[in-house]
Amino acid sequence: MTLVKHRTNIPSFSLTRIDYRYIKFISIFKLSISMAPNSNNNMNFGFNKEIITFSLKLLGFFGVWYLVYELWLLPDGTLDEWLSVNLIDVSGGILSVLNVDFFMRHRVIGLDGTPGLMIVDGCNGLEAIGLFIGFVIAYPGDSIKRMLFIPAGILIIYLVNIARIFTLILLQAYYPQWFDFAHDYSTSAIFYIVIFGMWVVWMNYGDKPSAGFNS
Repeated sequence: MTLVKHRTNIPSFSLTRIDYRYIKFISIFKLSISMAPNSNNNMNFGFNKEIITFSLKLLGFFGVWYLVYELWLLPDGTLDEWLSVNLIDVSGGILSVLNVDFFMRHRVIGLDGTPGLMIVDGCNGLEAIGLFIGFVIAYPGDSIKRMLFIPAGILIIYLVNIARIFTLILLQAYYPQWFDFAHDYSTSAIFYIVIFGMWVVWMNYGDKPSAGFNS
């Protein structure tokens, strides 16, 4: 996801490239491992084998997703553009319901009298969705629950993204002194906390994990 303000008349949503984004997910991944059921107990060979298998599957998925996204989806831009414009349309719909004066120009949205916010390729939650899916696929769980949990998680990420965009639009208009802090830290942290929370939910309620995780 997400939203980093450029120092121009129209701030756009972006994160520092690959290192900053993936360091966050690696940190969340390490924390998730530490919270796996009974991860602090029964450190036997079976547990270690399962942890290694899970880690390799997850890192393998992340590697493939990085190659697919960075080398194909992002340069092509079609999927990113569709998602970015969709986020703008939905955010505009919310502002219309609230009966406030705003403007929309393709990927730019804002309240009248503000520069507006731009959602650019690679900054709309698509990467985060891919990484979330990778974790759920890699961690043991019931297949039917997995097929239900992944769409639910994608929807939650989408809604959190909408909420973040909406919050930043309001901050830009009414509390511009808080915009940079909210954009760079607080709203970004909330986004990743939500993803981490869904990972924890899947680890604990994705049905019985294999013996190495719960023996």
